[in-house]
Amino acid sequence: MNKLAVTLVSMLALVLPAAAQLQVGDNLALHLSGDLSTGYNGNYANLSSSEHSMAVGGDANLNGYYYSPSFLSFALQPFYNQSRDNSNYQSITNSSGFGSNVALFGGSRFPGSINYSKTYNSEGQYAIPGQANVTTHGDSSALGINWGVSLPSLPTINFGFSEGSNAYSVYGSSAQGTSHFDTFHVSTAYQLAGFSMNGNYQYVNVNGNNPQVFADQSAQKTTSGGSSYSFGAGHKFPFNGAFSVNASRSQSNGELNGVSDYHGTVDQYGGSLSVNPITSLNMGANVYYTDNLEGTLLQGFVESGAAIQPLTNMNSHSLGVTAFANYLLPALHMSLSGSTDYRSQYVFGNLESTSSGGTATYSNNLLKGYVSAVVSFSETSVSPGNTTTAGLLTSLTYSKSLGRWNVAGSGSFSRNQETALIGYSSSSYGYSGSLNRNFSRNRHWGISASGAKSGLGNVSGTQSYSQSYSTVASTKFYSVSGSYATSSGNAIVTNSGLTAVTGVVPILLPTSVTLYGGHSVSAGAGMSPIRGLTIAVSYSTAWSNTTSNAISSKNTMNQFNVQETYLLRKLYLRSGYSRLSQGFTASGGPASMVSSYYVGISRWFNFF
Repeated sequence: MNKLAVTLVSMLALVLPAAAQLQVGDNLALHLSGDLSTGYNGNYANLSSSEHSMAVGGDANLNGYYYSPSFLSFALQPFYNQSRDNSNYQSITNSSGFGSNVALFGGSRFPGSINYSKTYNSEGQYAIPGQANVTTHGDSSALGINWGVSLPSLPTINFGFSEGSNAYSVYGSSAQGTSHFDTFHVSTAYQLAGFSMNGNYQYVNVNGNNPQVFADQSAQKTTSGGSSYSFGAGHKFPFNGAFSVNASRSQSNGELNGVSDYHGTVDQYGGSLSVNPITSLNMGANVYYTDNLEGTLLQGFVESGAAIQPLTNMNSHSLGVTAFANYLLPALHMSLSGSTDYRSQYVFGNLESTSSGGTATYSNNLLKGYVSAVVSFSETSVSPGNTTTAGLLTSLTYSKSLGRWNVAGSGSFSRNQETALIGYSSSSYGYSGSLNRNFSRNRHWGISASGAKSGLGNVSGTQSYSQSYSTVASTKFYSVSGSYATSSGNAIVTNSGLTAVTGVVPILLPTSVTLYGGHSVSAGAGMSPIRGLTIAVSYSTAWSNTTSNAISSKNTMNQFNVQETYLLRKLYLRSGYSRLSQGFTASGGPASMVSSYYVGISRWFNFF
């Protein structure tokens, strides 16, 4: 390896760029560029052996076409010992792999494309909503095929197939995770006697082993998928209007640890009509029916591979009819809208609701700034019970420049009867604000804050909350930044981590829900004290608690990165250091600590 490194260093110093493009014969055109690098790499870890080696790496971008770019074009991007997920720093793990793409018959009646990628030992993320994510590493691959057919006087057809897999482990835990998915879809569109018609079929299958990083229990093996069919048609209508109808059937199923926990078929029907009798007025109506309301709410989670169990595979249905009108008042910078809505649902019993309301929106310049405001009122009655609820939605946004200061802020609040589950009311609020100043052409400072909270007002434990603050200051050669975030709520386990949920909590078993809450802090600095030299430093830390099935885990993550790059003619002199510490009390072992450093040289080439 040492001899190879010396040889490569010589190449970096001697090889010069060649022609911008290589023509092979009359029909083949190629272009190749890339980087070559060599250096010394070291890795230390408390739970595995240390490694030291001469690192040789690089990446390339080979692209071209045959005959013409619209007939056949291609691209191939291999890389070796390079970080593709954290390219600003020397990664803790060196990643290798390639990506490729071929496009065929572009601009013809039979266009198609094929792409494939494979990555080894790459870093990834296992999500916790609103916080710094957990770091993973593993292998992944993906394949995609898309094709189309467009013949005169015949329906257009497009179809595609994709499949992918991922196998990973989580630093600080012995948990291993895998996922695999297959999808196929075909769609068609056709014009007949003034009608625009379309159809679609889609199949999804997901298999996964979800690692129980946050709870002391065995990994969850999930198998889920489904298929769906849909048809739609539309036509113009008098008074500058249009109407459409649609119908669909979808089938979803899920298994948890080999036991069927969900199976459902959902039929949906809908129609809409809208007219514009005058320029400023738009009105219409929508109708919607589903024979499986529970399935409608859970379908997306099931097909994503979520490990969930419904409270009951219940008989449920929903009918909704809405009439609306919108009127523009340009001279007053306003728009007015009103609607009335009727819904009949059978879920946890038979319920009916009638809701009417109106909304006013105003946008205009104000006090040398710009303001946008929305106010909406509604009244909803639900039976049985004959309860009446008043709903309110307000939001206000304002921005203004005060000399070199730029000020912006917004806030919103809402409380309404739920439309998905009319037996519940929901409430939420959110805010954001920023303050920025340009002290000179190259000096800037800014600060921002945001927050949100939502939940079902009459169901305890359904609330979710998030809040964040950040600031950044920069000059021509230096910059510093910092941020803080906190979040809490309910989530379900998926192949990629925790996914926040609120509205579907009432129909999930408590064992399906994971409670989370935590905080994260990050800081960074960058500098370029002399021409060609850049130095970047970053630090992030996060601590959280997760509870599943009454079992809690305390989770910590700390990561530090520093990287230096110096450009000397066409050579890059690089050095970097990364350190990750990550642990979970549920794993029963110590926190994992992994660090790596790198010193090396690289050169960019435009070969042909």
